[in-house]
Amino acid sequence: MDNPLWHFSLRHYARPGVESLCLEAQDRHGVDVNILLYAAWLARGERGVDRAHLQGLLLATEGWRRDVVAPLRELRRQWRQVPDVAALRGQLRALELQAERAQQDRIWEYSVAHPPRAASAGLRANLDAVFDASGVGETASAALVEALAEALAP
Repeated sequence: MDNPLWHFSLRHYARPGVESLCLEAQDRHGVDVNILLYAAWLARGERGVDRAHLQGLLLATEGWRRDVVAPLRELRRQWRQVPDVAALRGQLRALELQAERAQQDRIWEYSVAHPPRAASAGLRANLDAVFDASGVGETASAALVEALAEALAP
């Protein structure tokens, strides 16, 4: 499947600072990195996103994230401490990346079937909406959202 969201995500995740900020959002606040990148991709296309759309998307992808992506990530992280498994850990990382791509394919399919209807309010507003839909208060996320907006800006 040719998924423009995936291509956007690969380019932008590789930017300086983006990976560490996304992982902070994931590890400190439980925010789904793929949903963050989706919101940034929408903003790039001058499309907004609202809480209802994001909650539907989170619900639609929850099972895959919980049952496939998260366990692979957890195992890969646990193996950091295990000697002599570097090659296996690399294979696990590749498998995790394939699972992330499959999740982004699901996100893309959801966005085609249920296009976001919110007016564009920019990248920061889209990122705020992701944190809000994830149950993270604005006070807890303001500095991180600002840093993400700067790192992901065109």
